[in-house]
Amino acid sequence: MKTIVVDIKSKIKKNKIPDFNKNDSYISLNSYSSYLLESQNINFITYHDILSEKDYCQSILNIYNEVENDEVFVNSQCKYYLRDAAKYITLNSYISYIEGWLKNKDCDYIRCSKSSISNLEQYIQFNNVTVVDNIDKSFYLEKKIGVLLGSIRSGLVKKLKSRFSRKLSKFSYESKSYYSLFSSISVSNHCEFALDSSLYEDLIKKFVTNNKVRTVAMKEFASTQPYNTPQFYIPFTFLNGRENYFRFQLYQKLGLPIIIFQHGSYVHENYFLKYNEITSSDLNIVFNEYTKELFYECNAKDVVKIKPLLFNKKINKKNKKYDFLYISYCTQYSMSGMYIASEDSIISADANNIFKRHSEVIKLFGEVFVNKKICIKIQPGIHLGSMNYIPLVELAKKYDNVTIESGDKLDFLFSVSDNVISDYYSTEFLNYNLILEKNISIFTDIIAMKAIVKDELSEFLFLLQDMNELKNWIVHCEGNINKKKDVGMIKRYTRDEVDSFSILSKKIEQLNERD
Repeated sequence: MKTIVVDIKSKIKKNKIPDFNKNDSYISLNSYSSYLLESQNINFITYHDILSEKDYCQSILNIYNEVENDEVFVNSQCKYYLRDAAKYITLNSYISYIEGWLKNKDCDYIRCSKSSISNLEQYIQFNNVTVVDNIDKSFYLEKKIGVLLGSIRSGLVKKLKSRFSRKLSKFSYESKSYYSLFSSISVSNHCEFALDSSLYEDLIKKFVTNNKVRTVAMKEFASTQPYNTPQFYIPFTFLNGRENYFRFQLYQKLGLPIIIFQHGSYVHENYFLKYNEITSSDLNIVFNEYTKELFYECNAKDVVKIKPLLFNKKINKKNKKYDFLYISYCTQYSMSGMYIASEDSIISADANNIFKRHSEVIKLFGEVFVNKKICIKIQPGIHLGSMNYIPLVELAKKYDNVTIESGDKLDFLFSVSDNVISDYYSTEFLNYNLILEKNISIFTDIIAMKAIVKDELSEFLFLLQDMNELKNWIVHCEGNINKKKDVGMIKRYTRDEVDSFSILSKKIEQLNERD
């Protein structure tokens, strides 16, 4: 019997789906491949039939722990490279378990034509590799138009105006609101140097055992071309990527302060937060008391709390389209979705656990709550081809009351929806007005959080452990606010009324005056 590894990551034209031979043995490596196999009644196993999700996550975390105890890492000033190395450490482990399972088997490999660092034939020798080249380009084009229309509806013209300003376009997220305050920090880019990526290279050599994975990983920072750094100061927003590292190291050589703005909500603690945002910074700018306390617990040097302007918009009420808006967690659907970035969450290397949840929500509304309309918001990349394709549209088309949306922005969807369900504590929940005005429920089983955080969030949100609890919540959810909310606790996780410009101006002045 032949063993076939199915790894199709892009949407295939309906009439061009490969025919699978029922006499062969199959392993599916992602949710879309599983969907295609099920559509032909083919029996198959998945990655986590080889290795459980819990054991998979723990095996990766064990390696991270080894890295953090490594003498070179302990003594390095560039610990932010752990996050980049972790992508390949995870890939290395992912491949090693597959390779071990396939040993002494007669194996073929089926994938789509889209290139990816996780395409297995780069690392494993197969008898035959079949490349499926019938990608549904018309589907992706239609969705690209939808994303463009959604951007227009949410204020694309205003965003384009900011892009025409060369200076403002360099600022991201919340820092755009305060960009004028940083003009007092002068920057000279006449400091030539090569990017120091020695820690990254050392970690890859020590902790990536597959030579082929190591070769791919070493190309990540191989370029020696310098960046033309702007001659004005730009604060950081979560330190990552070659360009940011180059600017970070330049600022250090020039003796400039490292200022980093809060990026996400951080209710779900990112494993790399302490290295890529907290301990790398001279000043962390955060949005609420919860994050301020968290950063100090992680040994931040200095933390200042401001009122976030980007995430505190009023909820404009429009004609209702949906009874429920579901914010889906899609990070696992990325090209490197097997990547482990949390000690608390149960990450599935093939994304099947989160896909199962999304499928169950579709079925729940389609077959039980047939009189309730739900919009499931997914990341645009799933429908633009920059992420793995997930067949939610196919599952939802059976039901008139279920909509899969990748184009419209959350701001608009909040305004046309009564209630909110989410897989996680979204950054959007930094909006004080949203928390007050909407019934919001959050799953806490897959994308998990600390117990003390759950206790505090339960003062103003509904926390769900499984689908039964969601079902019960929907029954009692009639569109009116049906939970007494602790306003003090809401402010702890959203924002306080503070004079942000005055606070930041004084902090920047102090940093400029330091030796």
